[in-house]
Amino acid sequence: MIDKYITPNFNNLKPVKIIRANENIKKSKHYDPAVELKPTKDRFRYAFNLFIKGEYLYLKHYKVLLFYLNDIEQQNYFDKLYDSFILRINSFRAYRGFIRPLTSYIYNYYDSSNNIVSVYDLLRIIAPKLKDTEKYQIIKSIPTKNSLYKGFLYDIKKQFYNVKDSKEIEEILKKVFMTRSDKFYLECMVRFIINNHLNKNLMVEFRSAINRMELETKKEVFTGILEIYTKENDIDKYPDIWFDMILKYLGEPYSQANTKWNGISENLKETFRRWNNSKHLYEFFSKTVSGGDQRRLDFWKQYIDSIYRIRYFAELDNALVMEFKNDVFVEFAKENNALYIYNKKVQNIDNITVNVNSGKLSKSEKIKYLKDRDLGDRLFHRGYWEDDFEKILKRLNYNKGGW
Repeated sequence: MIDKYITPNFNNLKPVKIIRANENIKKSKHYDPAVELKPTKDRFRYAFNLFIKGEYLYLKHYKVLLFYLNDIEQQNYFDKLYDSFILRINSFRAYRGFIRPLTSYIYNYYDSSNNIVSVYDLLRIIAPKLKDTEKYQIIKSIPTKNSLYKGFLYDIKKQFYNVKDSKEIEEILKKVFMTRSDKFYLECMVRFIINNHLNKNLMVEFRSAINRMELETKKEVFTGILEIYTKENDIDKYPDIWFDMILKYLGEPYSQANTKWNGISENLKETFRRWNNSKHLYEFFSKTVSGGDQRRLDFWKQYIDSIYRIRYFAELDNALVMEFKNDVFVEFAKENNALYIYNKKVQNIDNITVNVNSGKLSKSEKIKYLKDRDLGDRLFHRGYWEDDFEKILKRLNYNKGGW
């Protein structure tokens, strides 16, 4: 059935009233240029074409071009635009429209730009020309007292040190002409996250920031959180949500192939290791083992500080592999299985993982893989087996509670 009415096509029409209303909003004293959106590519191409032809540029053209400084750099026109802007800079009647384009560049290319010094110099020229109002107080004062952009960034970061919630963050973002999409915002968030990491109401914001951070910035957050718990002996007080995140992004600290922990101190690795090992022990002996096995859990908890790392291998007959300094101890979830002990030169978590993932082992071979009496020793859980196990561990130089 054909519709009675034809729907008009608005694709080629410009909503004049909406455009005018938008322009009026921008003229309003309540309009905040710090959250102004980047002009469209079409507007940039138009302004750039005028610039290339050497035609007269208005304030609005320079504003658009400054928002696209990175593109202009890539086309080798930075110096030409810089010289043109410097010549005209004192002829403009308003300057607030230049602040966000300049801070946007600084906050996103501070560690990669060859022209960062020149862009910061422009900010230092523009900032003092802003009105003496509270809205511009910070962005006027910080560039004035910092001749170098690194000092500027340091003082910007300090603005976030004592914030307590998202509302305060929003206020600071407006005052320093920054948005959450800016790269430097993530660095500014480091101390805020560390100080407030237990605030569950902020976890969505925390996760969003962590996901976007580069590895080294993530490590700043993680080391700051780990430092809080280095002297805390009660592992139950460690925030699982953060330690799980550390495991997700950094992996285990004692894997020879893992370099993500490079630069992180041994005592922080130890803090994480204790949590990670405890988690594996509890999950295995309380959940994986049918009905739980409190005796084995209580026994191995005593050696938590002697275990480098733990890995659960479901495909290897539900094996829990505990790697100590020189030896590997293997427990199984099913009843009537012995404890197997191997020297690390023979079996360790890394080569076990490689062999399992290689696809060379059949299902029956996987079941027998960690039960090789020719390569290691085995002990049975019979009677007061804890005494016998303790003697063996002591003979191997592993004591309860420490190395």
